[in-house]
Amino acid sequence: MKTIRIISLALAYALLLITGAYAGTEERIKTEITRDILAAAPWEGSGIEVDDIQIYGYDPAADGFDAVKVLLPRPANYAGRLTVTVSLISKGREVKTLRASATVRMFKEVVVALNPIRMGQKIQKDDLKLQRMEATDMFGALGSIDEAAGMIAKRPITAGSVVKKDYMKPEAVIRRGDRVSVLISNSKLKIKTAATAVEDGYNDKMVSARTASGKEVSGRVVGPGEILVEF
Repeated sequence: MKTIRIISLALAYALLLITGAYAGTEERIKTEITRDILAAAPWEGSGIEVDDIQIYGYDPAADGFDAVKVLLPRPANYAGRLTVTVSLISKGREVKTLRASATVRMFKEVVVALNPIRMGQKIQKDDLKLQRMEATDMFGALGSIDEAAGMIAKRPITAGSVVKKDYMKPEAVIRRGDRVSVLISNSKLKIKTAATAVEDGYNDKMVSARTASGKEVSGRVVGPGEILVEF
């Protein structure tokens, strides 16, 4: 009986060691996954949470390893459910490749529409607010109200939705068909002439205009109704 009891205790102790080893090695893989996701994500780490990590096909009794390599998908939207490839390395050699997944939550202060914004409407500061929120798609989201104020909505934006860069465009200071003043200039010569814009123009952007003689010129918008052609 004493011998059986000793064997039982030894088996229990061995099982405890195996269970502890399994938890430790699994935690190591999870730690590496978390670290690599945080390092690669295009946002500040303080606003990111990584949890619910699942590792598929890992048998702690079958393979030993001394290093972990995590391969993240590229390009990837790191918010939401993310699947990664994990390589287990032993003595510099890959001994096992696994799949794993994790839930990545991003919390960020972003610009949100306070009121509904119509397509073509000029966005005002009163239409916007800053709000810390979780989102599954934050690419292009704005972090400053000043970035959106004064821009023109390219599409309807519903109240409460995140405002993104591709939802808006600058306000045109020259409209197609407008009469404009074209200054043609170099270090020795300056000529000013009238022309007609053939497209909308935006501050500090290139625009084309047609002179009275029918010649089309391209220049930089330097103000409302003013184009500078440098050569």
